[in-house]
Amino acid sequence: MPKAEPARPATPSADGPVALLIDPPAAAWAGLLERGVSLSGSRPEAAAFRKALGLPTDRPVVMSGHQCAIQHPGILAKRLAATAFASRTGAAHAWLWVDQDDNEPTRIDLPTRSLDGRLQRTAWKLDAGPIPAGTPTGSRPALQKVERPDFEAVGVREGAAETIARAIETHAGEASLARQFAGACDDLLTSSVGEREPGGVSVFAGSLHATEAFASLLERMLDDPVACVRAYNEAESAHPEAEIRPLIANEKSGRFELPLWRVRRGEPRMPVFAGQAKGIEREQLSPRGLLMTGLMRMLGCDLFIHGTGGGKYDRVTEAWFASWLGVELAPAVVVSATLRLSLGAGPTPTEAEVAEARQFAHKARHDPSVVGDRVAAERKAELLGEIERRKEAGEDPAPLYREMHALLEEYRSRYAGAIAEMESEAERLASALDGASVAGARDWAFALHEARRIEALRAEIDRAYAEA
Repeated sequence: MPKAEPARPATPSADGPVALLIDPPAAAWAGLLERGVSLSGSRPEAAAFRKALGLPTDRPVVMSGHQCAIQHPGILAKRLAATAFASRTGAAHAWLWVDQDDNEPTRIDLPTRSLDGRLQRTAWKLDAGPIPAGTPTGSRPALQKVERPDFEAVGVREGAAETIARAIETHAGEASLARQFAGACDDLLTSSVGEREPGGVSVFAGSLHATEAFASLLERMLDDPVACVRAYNEAESAHPEAEIRPLIANEKSGRFELPLWRVRRGEPRMPVFAGQAKGIEREQLSPRGLLMTGLMRMLGCDLFIHGTGGGKYDRVTEAWFASWLGVELAPAVVVSATLRLSLGAGPTPTEAEVAEARQFAHKARHDPSVVGDRVAAERKAELLGEIERRKEAGEDPAPLYREMHALLEEYRSRYAGAIAEMESEAERLASALDGASVAGARDWAFALHEARRIEALRAEIDRAYAEA
Protein backbone atom coordinates (compact mmCIF):
# COMPACT_ATOMS: atom_id res chain seq x y z
CA MET A 1 0.00 0.00 0.00
CA PRO A 2 1.37 3.48 -0.78
CA LYS A 3 2.52 5.60 2.08
CA ALA A 4 0.11 8.01 3.70
CA GLU A 5 -0.10 11.55 2.40
CA PRO A 6 2.41 13.59 4.44
CA ALA A 7 1.24 16.34 6.74
CA ARG A 8 0.94 19.56 4.76
CA PRO A 9 1.87 23.04 5.94
CA ALA A 10 -0.94 25.45 6.54
CA THR A 11 -1.96 28.08 4.05
CA PRO A 12 -0.37 31.46 4.83
CA SER A 13 -3.59 32.84 6.32
CA ALA A 14 -3.73 30.16 9.04
CA ASP A 15 -2.41 30.83 12.53
CA GLY A 16 -0.90 27.39 12.95
CA PRO A 17 -0.25 24.18 11.06
CA VAL A 18 -3.03 22.14 9.51
CA ALA A 19 -1.83 18.56 9.90
CA LEU A 20 -3.67 16.46 7.34
CA LEU A 21 -3.61 12.66 7.11
CA ILE A 22 -4.70 10.93 3.89
CA ASP A 23 -3.96 7.18 3.86
CA PRO A 24 -3.39 5.94 1.23
CA PRO A 25 -2.46 9.14 -0.61
CA ALA A 26 -5.05 10.91 -2.73
CA ALA A 27 -3.34 9.73 -5.93
CA ALA A 28 -4.33 6.14 -5.12
CA TRP A 29 -8.02 6.79 -4.60
CA ALA A 30 -9.15 6.64 -8.23
CA GLY A 31 -7.90 3.06 -8.50
CA LEU A 32 -9.59 2.13 -5.24
CA LEU A 33 -12.87 3.65 -6.40
CA GLU A 34 -12.62 1.63 -9.61
CA ARG A 35 -12.12 -1.49 -7.53
CA GLY A 36 -15.16 -0.62 -5.39
CA VAL A 37 -17.33 -0.15 -8.47
CA SER A 38 -16.34 -3.57 -9.78
CA LEU A 39 -17.31 -5.14 -6.46
CA SER A 40 -20.70 -3.45 -6.15
CA GLY A 41 -21.42 -3.99 -9.84
CA SER A 42 -21.40 -7.73 -9.24
CA ARG A 43 -24.18 -7.37 -6.67
CA PRO A 44 -27.51 -6.54 -8.29
CA GLU A 45 -29.08 -5.89 -4.88
CA ALA A 46 -26.83 -2.82 -4.51
CA ALA A 47 -29.07 -0.71 -6.76
CA ALA A 48 -32.18 -1.56 -4.71
CA PHE A 49 -30.35 -0.85 -1.47
CA ARG A 50 -29.09 2.53 -2.66
CA LYS A 51 -32.45 3.51 -4.08
CA ALA A 52 -34.14 2.70 -0.76
CA LEU A 53 -31.73 5.03 1.06
CA GLY A 54 -31.97 7.86 -1.46
CA LEU A 55 -28.47 7.26 -2.80
CA PRO A 56 -27.69 7.69 -6.51
CA THR A 57 -27.67 4.54 -8.62
CA ASP A 58 -26.20 6.06 -11.79
CA ARG A 59 -22.69 6.81 -10.51
CA PRO A 60 -20.21 5.68 -7.87
CA VAL A 61 -20.77 6.69 -4.25
CA VAL A 62 -18.05 7.93 -1.92
CA MET A 63 -19.23 7.74 1.69
CA SER A 64 -18.12 8.68 5.17
CA GLY A 65 -19.95 9.33 8.42
CA HIS A 66 -19.97 9.78 12.16
CA GLN A 67 -22.16 10.29 15.21
CA CYS A 68 -24.68 13.11 15.30
CA ALA A 69 -22.96 16.05 17.01
CA ILE A 70 -21.12 19.28 16.28
CA GLN A 71 -17.99 17.59 15.03
CA HIS A 72 -14.33 18.43 15.50
CA PRO A 73 -12.08 19.25 12.51
CA GLY A 74 -10.63 15.73 12.34
CA ILE A 75 -14.10 14.38 11.55
CA LEU A 76 -14.97 17.31 9.34
CA ALA A 77 -11.90 16.50 7.23
CA LYS A 78 -13.53 13.22 6.15
CA ARG A 79 -16.55 15.07 4.82
CA LEU A 80 -14.47 17.68 3.03
CA ALA A 81 -12.32 14.92 1.49
CA ALA A 82 -15.40 13.06 0.23
CA THR A 83 -16.68 16.24 -1.39
CA ALA A 84 -13.33 17.15 -2.93
CA PHE A 85 -12.66 13.69 -4.34
CA ALA A 86 -16.20 13.16 -5.60
CA SER A 87 -16.25 16.51 -7.40
CA ARG A 88 -13.15 15.51 -9.38
CA THR A 89 -14.31 12.03 -10.33
CA GLY A 90 -18.01 12.51 -11.08
CA ALA A 91 -18.93 10.37 -8.07
CA ALA A 92 -21.62 11.20 -5.55
CA HIS A 93 -20.67 11.89 -1.95
CA ALA A 94 -22.76 10.80 1.00
CA TRP A 95 -22.62 11.14 4.78
CA LEU A 96 -23.83 8.43 7.15
CA TRP A 97 -25.25 9.85 10.38
CA VAL A 98 -24.90 7.26 13.15
CA ASP A 99 -28.14 8.00 14.97
CA GLN A 100 -28.39 4.69 16.83
CA ASP A 101 -25.39 5.68 18.96
CA ASP A 102 -25.88 7.01 22.48
CA ASN A 103 -23.28 9.78 22.29
CA GLU A 104 -24.09 13.03 24.09
CA PRO A 105 -24.20 15.94 21.60
CA THR A 106 -25.78 18.31 24.12
CA ARG A 107 -22.47 18.71 25.93
CA ILE A 108 -19.87 20.84 24.16
CA ASP A 109 -16.54 21.53 25.86
CA LEU A 110 -15.23 25.09 25.75
CA PRO A 111 -11.76 26.38 26.69
CA THR A 112 -11.84 28.68 29.73
CA ARG A 113 -9.47 30.08 32.34
CA SER A 114 -9.83 29.55 36.08
CA LEU A 115 -9.68 32.43 38.54
CA ASP A 116 -5.94 31.88 38.87
CA GLY A 117 -5.50 32.01 35.09
CA ARG A 118 -5.19 28.29 34.49
CA LEU A 119 -6.37 27.01 31.09
CA GLN A 120 -9.07 24.36 31.44
CA ARG A 121 -12.00 22.62 29.75
CA THR A 122 -15.50 23.56 30.88
CA ALA A 123 -18.63 21.71 29.80
CA TRP A 124 -21.36 23.75 28.16
CA LYS A 125 -24.56 21.81 28.76
CA LEU A 126 -27.06 22.77 26.09
CA ASP A 127 -29.96 21.02 27.81
CA ALA A 128 -30.85 21.87 31.41
CA GLY A 129 -32.67 18.55 31.88
CA PRO A 130 -31.20 15.20 32.93
CA ILE A 131 -29.13 13.32 30.37
CA PRO A 132 -30.89 10.03 29.47
CA ALA A 133 -27.99 7.58 29.65
CA GLY A 134 -27.92 4.99 26.89
CA THR A 135 -30.65 6.55 24.76
CA PRO A 136 -29.64 6.90 21.08
CA THR A 137 -29.73 10.37 19.56
CA GLY A 138 -32.24 9.10 17.01
CA SER A 139 -34.63 8.15 19.82
CA ARG A 140 -34.45 11.48 21.66
CA PRO A 141 -36.61 14.53 20.91
CA ALA A 142 -35.10 17.69 19.46
CA LEU A 143 -34.20 20.51 21.83
CA GLN A 144 -36.68 23.35 21.72
CA LYS A 145 -34.36 25.77 23.49
CA VAL A 146 -30.60 25.72 23.96
CA GLU A 147 -29.21 26.84 27.31
CA ARG A 148 -26.50 29.46 26.76
CA PRO A 149 -23.21 29.09 28.67
CA ASP A 150 -22.99 31.13 31.87
CA PHE A 151 -19.21 31.45 31.59
CA GLU A 152 -16.81 33.02 29.13
CA ALA A 153 -14.83 30.94 26.68
CA VAL A 154 -11.35 31.97 25.54
CA GLY A 155 -9.60 31.60 22.21
CA VAL A 156 -12.71 30.79 20.17
CA ARG A 157 -14.44 32.51 17.27
CA GLU A 158 -16.32 35.60 18.40
CA GLY A 159 -19.93 34.73 19.13
CA ALA A 160 -19.28 31.02 18.55
CA ALA A 161 -21.54 29.76 21.33
CA GLU A 162 -24.46 31.91 20.20
CA THR A 163 -23.94 30.84 16.58
CA ILE A 164 -23.99 27.17 17.58
CA ALA A 165 -27.06 27.64 19.78
CA ARG A 166 -29.02 29.39 17.04
CA ALA A 167 -28.07 26.75 14.45
CA ILE A 168 -29.43 24.05 16.75
CA GLU A 169 -32.61 25.98 17.59
CA THR A 170 -33.24 26.56 13.87
CA HIS A 171 -33.81 22.80 13.59
CA ALA A 172 -36.04 22.45 16.66
CA GLY A 173 -38.79 21.05 14.43
CA GLU A 174 -36.81 17.95 13.44
CA ALA A 175 -38.11 14.51 14.37
CA SER A 176 -35.14 13.65 16.60
CA LEU A 177 -32.12 15.08 18.36
CA ALA A 178 -29.97 13.29 15.78
CA ARG A 179 -31.60 15.01 12.82
CA GLN A 180 -31.53 18.34 14.64
CA PHE A 181 -27.77 18.17 15.16
CA ALA A 182 -27.22 16.90 11.62
CA GLY A 183 -29.04 19.95 10.25
CA ALA A 184 -27.18 22.30 12.59
CA CYS A 185 -23.86 20.80 11.58
CA ASP A 186 -24.67 21.33 7.90
CA ASP A 187 -25.59 24.97 8.54
CA LEU A 188 -22.45 25.65 10.57
CA LEU A 189 -20.27 24.10 7.87
CA THR A 190 -21.92 26.23 5.19
CA SER A 191 -21.30 29.36 7.25
CA SER A 192 -17.64 28.40 7.63
CA VAL A 193 -16.72 27.46 4.07
CA GLY A 194 -19.65 28.57 1.94
CA GLU A 195 -21.79 26.51 -0.38
CA ARG A 196 -20.30 23.30 -1.71
CA GLU A 197 -21.03 21.37 -4.87
CA PRO A 198 -24.59 19.96 -4.85
CA GLY A 199 -25.21 16.25 -4.66
CA GLY A 200 -24.28 15.31 -1.13
CA VAL A 201 -26.73 12.85 0.41
CA SER A 202 -27.41 12.30 4.11
CA VAL A 203 -28.27 8.79 5.27
CA PHE A 204 -29.35 7.93 8.81
CA ALA A 205 -28.30 4.54 10.14
CA GLY A 206 -31.62 4.19 11.93
CA SER A 207 -33.33 3.82 8.56
CA LEU A 208 -31.33 0.76 7.48
CA HIS A 209 -33.89 -1.62 9.01
CA ALA A 210 -36.32 -0.72 6.21
CA THR A 211 -34.10 -2.13 3.45
CA GLU A 212 -34.44 -5.60 2.00
CA ALA A 213 -30.69 -6.10 2.42
CA PHE A 214 -30.99 -5.62 6.19
CA ALA A 215 -33.94 -8.02 6.28
CA SER A 216 -31.92 -10.60 4.39
CA LEU A 217 -28.95 -10.36 6.75
CA LEU A 218 -31.28 -10.51 9.76
CA GLU A 219 -32.87 -13.69 8.41
CA ARG A 220 -29.43 -15.21 7.91
CA MET A 221 -28.42 -14.33 11.48
CA LEU A 222 -31.55 -15.90 12.92
CA ASP A 223 -31.24 -19.03 10.80
CA ASP A 224 -27.71 -19.66 12.10
CA PRO A 225 -26.67 -17.32 14.91
CA VAL A 226 -23.76 -19.60 15.81
CA ALA A 227 -22.07 -19.07 12.43
CA CYS A 228 -22.64 -15.31 12.54
CA VAL A 229 -21.33 -14.80 16.07
CA ARG A 230 -18.48 -17.26 15.73
CA ALA A 231 -17.21 -15.53 12.57
CA TYR A 232 -17.55 -12.14 14.31
CA ASN A 233 -15.59 -13.23 17.37
CA GLU A 234 -12.88 -14.94 15.35
CA ALA A 235 -12.41 -11.73 13.35
CA GLU A 236 -12.29 -9.72 16.57
CA SER A 237 -9.69 -12.06 18.05
CA ALA A 238 -7.53 -11.74 14.94
CA HIS A 239 -7.42 -7.95 15.29
CA PRO A 240 -6.85 -7.04 18.96
CA GLU A 241 -5.58 -3.60 17.94
CA ALA A 242 -9.17 -2.71 17.01
CA GLU A 243 -10.25 -2.99 20.67
CA ILE A 244 -13.64 -4.42 19.75
CA ARG A 245 -15.59 -6.35 22.39
CA PRO A 246 -16.52 -9.89 21.33
CA LEU A 247 -20.18 -10.86 21.22
CA ILE A 248 -21.54 -13.06 23.99
CA ALA A 249 -21.60 -16.65 22.79
CA ASN A 250 -22.69 -19.58 24.98
CA GLU A 251 -23.29 -22.69 22.94
CA LYS A 252 -24.42 -24.72 25.94
CA SER A 253 -27.23 -22.35 26.87
CA GLY A 254 -27.83 -21.22 23.30
CA ARG A 255 -27.37 -17.58 24.29
CA PHE A 256 -25.92 -15.64 21.36
CA GLU A 257 -25.64 -11.85 21.25
CA LEU A 258 -26.34 -10.49 17.78
CA PRO A 259 -24.67 -7.38 16.29
CA LEU A 260 -27.91 -5.43 16.72
CA TRP A 261 -29.50 -2.85 18.99
CA ARG A 262 -33.14 -2.69 19.95
CA VAL A 263 -34.12 0.99 19.85
CA ARG A 264 -37.38 2.49 21.03
CA ARG A 265 -38.41 6.11 21.28
CA GLY A 266 -37.18 7.72 24.48
CA GLU A 267 -35.60 4.54 25.87
CA PRO A 268 -32.03 3.29 26.27
CA ARG A 269 -30.89 1.01 23.47
CA MET A 270 -30.71 -2.67 24.40
CA PRO A 271 -28.59 -5.58 23.14
CA VAL A 272 -30.38 -8.23 21.11
CA PHE A 273 -29.98 -11.99 21.60
CA ALA A 274 -30.88 -14.63 19.06
CA GLY A 275 -33.65 -16.16 21.18
CA GLN A 276 -35.57 -12.90 21.45
CA ALA A 277 -34.93 -11.33 18.05
CA LYS A 278 -37.86 -13.00 16.28
CA GLY A 279 -40.27 -11.32 18.66
CA ILE A 280 -38.93 -7.82 17.98
CA GLU A 281 -40.47 -5.69 15.24
CA ARG A 282 -37.95 -4.96 12.51
CA GLU A 283 -38.33 -1.18 12.78
CA GLN A 284 -37.00 -1.46 16.34
CA LEU A 285 -33.74 -3.05 15.18
CA SER A 286 -30.61 -1.12 14.26
CA PRO A 287 -27.22 -2.46 13.25
CA ARG A 288 -24.26 -2.04 15.56
CA GLY A 289 -21.13 -0.37 14.23
CA LEU A 290 -19.49 -3.25 12.35
CA LEU A 291 -22.72 -4.48 10.79
CA MET A 292 -23.58 -0.90 9.81
CA THR A 293 -20.31 -0.17 7.99
CA GLY A 294 -20.18 -3.69 6.59
CA LEU A 295 -23.62 -3.27 5.03
CA MET A 296 -22.74 0.15 3.64
CA ARG A 297 -19.42 -1.05 2.21
CA MET A 298 -21.03 -4.17 0.75
CA LEU A 299 -23.91 -2.42 -1.02
CA GLY A 300 -24.15 1.29 -0.24
CA CYS A 301 -20.91 2.76 -1.54
CA ASP A 302 -17.83 2.16 -3.66
CA LEU A 303 -15.32 3.84 -1.35
CA PHE A 304 -15.64 4.48 2.38
CA ILE A 305 -13.68 7.14 4.26
CA HIS A 306 -12.86 6.33 7.87
CA GLY A 307 -11.07 8.27 10.57
CA THR A 308 -8.10 6.71 12.34
CA GLY A 309 -10.30 4.77 14.77
CA GLY A 310 -12.59 3.40 12.09
CA GLY A 311 -9.59 2.45 9.99
CA LYS A 312 -8.62 0.05 12.77
CA TYR A 313 -11.95 -1.43 13.77
CA ASP A 314 -13.21 -1.99 10.25
CA ARG A 315 -10.45 -4.53 9.67
CA VAL A 316 -12.60 -6.71 11.90
CA THR A 317 -15.60 -6.01 9.66
CA GLU A 318 -13.68 -7.04 6.56
CA ALA A 319 -12.54 -10.32 8.13
CA TRP A 320 -16.01 -11.01 9.54
CA PHE A 321 -17.90 -10.43 6.27
CA ALA A 322 -15.35 -12.48 4.34
CA SER A 323 -15.72 -15.42 6.73
CA TRP A 324 -19.45 -15.21 7.42
CA LEU A 325 -20.79 -14.11 4.03
CA GLY A 326 -17.89 -14.77 1.68
CA VAL A 327 -17.90 -11.22 0.34
CA GLU A 328 -15.25 -8.58 -0.16
CA LEU A 329 -16.19 -5.06 0.90
CA ALA A 330 -15.62 -1.82 -0.98
CA PRO A 331 -12.19 -0.33 -0.21
CA ALA A 332 -11.77 1.89 2.83
CA VAL A 333 -9.35 4.81 3.26
CA VAL A 334 -8.43 6.99 6.22
CA VAL A 335 -8.62 10.77 6.48
CA SER A 336 -8.05 12.88 9.56
CA ALA A 337 -6.76 16.32 10.48
CA THR A 338 -5.41 18.16 13.47
CA LEU A 339 -6.46 21.76 13.93
CA ARG A 340 -5.88 23.55 17.22
CA LEU A 341 -7.30 26.69 18.76
CA SER A 342 -4.86 29.53 19.46
CA LEU A 343 -4.96 29.35 23.25
CA GLY A 344 -1.44 30.49 24.13
CA ALA A 345 -0.56 28.04 26.90
CA GLY A 346 3.06 29.22 27.09
CA PRO A 347 6.15 27.03 27.70
CA THR A 348 5.24 23.43 28.40
CA PRO A 349 7.01 21.40 31.11
CA THR A 350 7.36 17.65 30.70
CA GLU A 351 5.62 15.13 32.93
CA ALA A 352 9.03 14.20 34.32
CA GLU A 353 9.70 17.82 35.28
CA VAL A 354 6.36 18.06 37.06
CA ALA A 355 7.00 14.80 38.93
CA GLU A 356 10.50 15.94 39.91
CA ALA A 357 9.20 19.29 41.22
CA ARG A 358 6.52 17.56 43.29
CA GLN A 359 9.03 15.09 44.73
CA PHE A 360 11.42 17.94 45.53
CA ALA A 361 8.67 19.90 47.34
CA HIS A 362 7.63 16.81 49.28
CA LYS A 363 11.21 16.02 50.25
CA ALA A 364 11.72 19.60 51.46
CA ARG A 365 9.19 19.02 54.25
CA HIS A 366 11.16 16.05 55.59
CA ASP A 367 14.80 16.74 54.70
CA PRO A 368 16.37 19.99 56.01
CA SER A 369 19.30 19.57 53.62
CA VAL A 370 17.01 20.54 50.73
CA VAL A 371 17.01 24.16 51.93
CA GLY A 372 20.63 24.04 53.10
CA ASP A 373 20.07 23.59 56.86
CA ARG A 374 23.02 21.27 57.49
CA VAL A 375 22.76 21.43 61.29
CA ALA A 376 19.14 20.20 61.35
CA ALA A 377 19.88 17.62 58.66
CA GLU A 378 22.82 16.18 60.60
CA ARG A 379 20.81 16.05 63.85
CA LYS A 380 17.97 14.23 62.08
CA ALA A 381 20.47 11.68 60.72
CA GLU A 382 21.89 11.17 64.23
CA LEU A 383 18.42 10.63 65.67
CA LEU A 384 17.51 8.10 62.97
CA GLY A 385 20.70 6.19 63.69
CA GLU A 386 20.01 6.15 67.41
CA ILE A 387 16.41 5.07 66.84
CA GLU A 388 17.58 2.06 64.83
CA ARG A 389 20.16 1.19 67.52
CA ARG A 390 17.50 1.27 70.26
CA LYS A 391 15.17 -0.91 68.18
CA GLU A 392 17.87 -3.52 67.72
CA ALA A 393 18.69 -3.40 71.48
CA GLY A 394 15.05 -3.79 72.44
CA GLU A 395 14.93 -0.31 73.97
CA ASP A 396 12.09 2.23 73.67
CA PRO A 397 12.77 4.63 70.73
CA ALA A 398 9.63 6.75 71.35
CA PRO A 399 11.44 9.69 73.05
CA LEU A 400 13.77 9.98 70.07
CA TYR A 401 10.82 9.91 67.65
CA ARG A 402 9.25 12.77 69.57
CA GLU A 403 12.50 14.73 69.46
CA MET A 404 12.84 14.18 65.70
CA HIS A 405 9.26 15.32 65.01
CA ALA A 406 9.82 18.39 67.15
CA LEU A 407 13.01 19.09 65.19
CA LEU A 408 11.12 18.86 61.88
CA GLU A 409 8.24 21.03 63.11
CA GLU A 410 10.68 23.73 64.17
CA TYR A 411 12.54 23.42 60.86
CA ARG A 412 9.32 23.69 58.81
CA SER A 413 8.25 26.75 60.74
CA ARG A 414 11.61 28.43 60.21
CA TYR A 415 11.70 27.70 56.48
CA ALA A 416 7.94 27.90 55.80
CA GLY A 417 8.42 30.47 53.05
CA ALA A 418 11.01 28.45 51.15
CA ILE A 419 8.99 25.25 51.40
CA ALA A 420 5.81 27.03 50.27
CA GLU A 421 7.70 28.44 47.29
CA MET A 422 8.78 24.94 46.21
CA GLU A 423 5.22 23.64 46.56
CA SER A 424 3.91 26.61 44.60
CA GLU A 425 6.42 25.99 41.82
CA ALA A 426 5.39 22.34 41.63
CA GLU A 427 1.74 23.35 41.30
CA ARG A 428 2.61 25.99 38.73
CA LEU A 429 4.36 23.42 36.57
CA ALA A 430 1.46 20.98 36.98
CA SER A 431 -1.00 23.69 35.94
CA ALA A 432 1.18 24.56 32.96
CA LEU A 433 1.17 20.92 31.89
CA ASP A 434 -2.62 20.71 32.28
CA GLY A 435 -3.00 23.94 30.33
CA ALA A 436 -0.77 22.60 27.57
CA SER A 437 -2.96 19.52 27.20
CA VAL A 438 -5.98 21.81 26.84
CA ALA A 439 -4.18 24.09 24.39
CA GLY A 440 -2.98 21.10 22.39
CA ALA A 441 -6.40 19.44 22.16
CA ARG A 442 -7.67 18.68 18.66
CA ASP A 443 -11.25 17.78 19.54
CA TRP A 444 -12.87 21.20 19.95
CA ALA A 445 -16.06 21.61 17.91
CA PHE A 446 -15.17 22.96 14.46
CA ALA A 447 -17.58 25.89 14.87
CA LEU A 448 -15.36 27.24 17.67
CA HIS A 449 -12.55 27.84 15.17
CA GLU A 450 -12.30 30.98 13.08
CA ALA A 451 -13.97 30.48 9.69
CA ARG A 452 -10.66 31.13 7.93
CA ARG A 453 -9.11 28.19 9.83
CA ILE A 454 -11.81 25.82 8.56
CA GLU A 455 -11.36 27.33 5.10
CA ALA A 456 -7.62 26.66 5.41
CA LEU A 457 -8.40 23.02 6.17
CA ARG A 458 -10.64 22.78 3.14
CA ALA A 459 -7.99 24.43 0.97
CA GLU A 460 -5.40 21.86 2.05
CA ILE A 461 -7.77 19.00 1.27
CA ASP A 462 -8.77 20.48 -2.08
CA ARG A 463 -5.11 20.90 -3.02
CA ALA A 464 -4.34 17.26 -2.17
CA TYR A 465 -6.96 16.01 -4.65
CA ALA A 466 -6.20 18.66 -7.26
CA GLU A 467 -2.57 17.56 -7.30
CA ALA A 468 -3.61 13.91 -7.51
